[in-house]
Amino acid sequence: ELSRVIALEPSRPEVYEQRAESVFSDVSLQTIVLSDLTKAIQLQPSARLYRHRGTLLFISEDYMAAMEDFQQSLELKKNQPIAMLYKGLTFFHRGLLKEAIEVFKEALKLKSDFIDAYKSLGQAYRELGDFENAMESFQKALLLDQNHIQSLQLRGMMLYHHGSLQEAIGNFKRCLQLEPYNEVCQYMKGLGHVAMGQFYEGIKAQTKVMLNDPLLGQKASSEYLKVKYLREYSRYLHSHLDVPVAEYNVDQDLPGNFKNHWAKNLPFLIEDYEEQPGLQPHIKDVLPQNFDSYSAEVQKLICTADHLGALMQYDTLGFLPNLRIHRAMGLATIEVMQAMQRTWSNSKVRVNGKTRQLQWRDMFDIAVKWRRIADPDQPVLWLDQMPARSLSRGFNNHINLIRGQIINIRYLEYFRSILGFVKERILVYHGAYNPRGLQDVKQALENVNKVEDLLCYSFSVVAYSVVMGALMASGKEVLGRIPSGKLFDFEAMTTASPDRFSKTVKSWMNLKSLPSWYQNLPLVSETFQLTRTMIEVLNTDSSSHCPKKS
Repeated sequence: ELSRVIALEPSRPEVYEQRAESVFSDVSLQTIVLSDLTKAIQLQPSARLYRHRGTLLFISEDYMAAMEDFQQSLELKKNQPIAMLYKGLTFFHRGLLKEAIEVFKEALKLKSDFIDAYKSLGQAYRELGDFENAMESFQKALLLDQNHIQSLQLRGMMLYHHGSLQEAIGNFKRCLQLEPYNEVCQYMKGLGHVAMGQFYEGIKAQTKVMLNDPLLGQKASSEYLKVKYLREYSRYLHSHLDVPVAEYNVDQDLPGNFKNHWAKNLPFLIEDYEEQPGLQPHIKDVLPQNFDSYSAEVQKLICTADHLGALMQYDTLGFLPNLRIHRAMGLATIEVMQAMQRTWSNSKVRVNGKTRQLQWRDMFDIAVKWRRIADPDQPVLWLDQMPARSLSRGFNNHINLIRGQIINIRYLEYFRSILGFVKERILVYHGAYNPRGLQDVKQALENVNKVEDLLCYSFSVVAYSVVMGALMASGKEVLGRIPSGKLFDFEAMTTASPDRFSKTVKSWMNLKSLPSWYQNLPLVSETFQLTRTMIEVLNTDSSSHCPKKS
């Protein structure tokens, strides 16, 4: 009917708008909707039309064009909190977090009780790594509506990645009371319980996610893809709770195809896979441990680990401090130091129940062990322990600095040097294989200065803790923090030579003579021999006991 009206009277903007609205939600007709809205704007531009077209462009992920439309809409009519929110979201989805934050604040000036604006503001601060401001924003959203599911979910996820697992679980429980089939909250609740050693509750939650099969033709969620691996790994951890960590080896015990699929986040389709044993009643969950229940010497060990772990925190936009990881890697650093010192007096080490000479890899295994226990969601696996067939196909480690319209704020400082490196490699390639066209290529590359001109697993905390431990074993205390904007792994990848990289990292560390009291700390490997005791110490709250260090 509307199409006939348009054929008879093609200059009536409201008819184009009505036809666009009538099929707006039909994804297959988005091209027609966009065309109709564009025609209506040409005939008679209005704030409403620009907002509608901006929303459609936003759904299509054309964030730059959407931002321009929301801006046009706001220029024609200023008091539009929803248009302002969506303008902010176009910045957020492009990784322009600071710009997004300013626009979300503008939306809140227009509507002070705008829950979605507070939620989005919290999310932007969380992506920046600003825990305090993110918490404040989520809190304001939940004060306006204590049942706001998205705010509960996002706050819970932030708390988990901040290392505050018990608080995170509380948010996920509340989320599931309101929305029992929320897959993200169910997965994260299960993950939180398992990370804390509460395997019965954790695996129960994981099983609920597993039973939520996607409908025919529906894409499986990230949580659904990951949960089967997590449940199997959780069962494995549970069965080894009371086994000394030196007596078992995750890389050798887990089947090769399982590790390969897990690392690549592939659907759980593994031939002849034998499930891990179910929960065994005689193995009890990890119980809460009070800081005061540890001896004074162990308390000092924990506080020292917290301090050392904090030195590894990146002071870079996009990295949220994780207090649980701080403690784990601080303990790893001390254990590496102690292992190396023992080696100089007795070169043997106990691994997988056998005694042999210490090797460089044993140092990394110490750090990997602690990193695995701190967060079971992330597979930390040795590449050379993967099946030979999957290794021959290769493992790619892609880090998107900039992808299309989307900027990765974590790595922005390194974009200029990496862009220069890519240009240099292109010239080397053409010099060898296309010498005649070299001058043309060189001329073209001189004009490449921004991303639109040329589009070109967390190992760093493990490596840095080993480096710190080795230096401490040699009698040097690390006092310095990683400088603002710097990333250990990116420095390694972008520095011209190993010597220069070594000098750079040493300059960060501000090395001094190691105080003698470090030698009197209890042995980490003996104090926390079991998976159970490792989880216990990571769960223990030391916030009111350890001295704050700048």
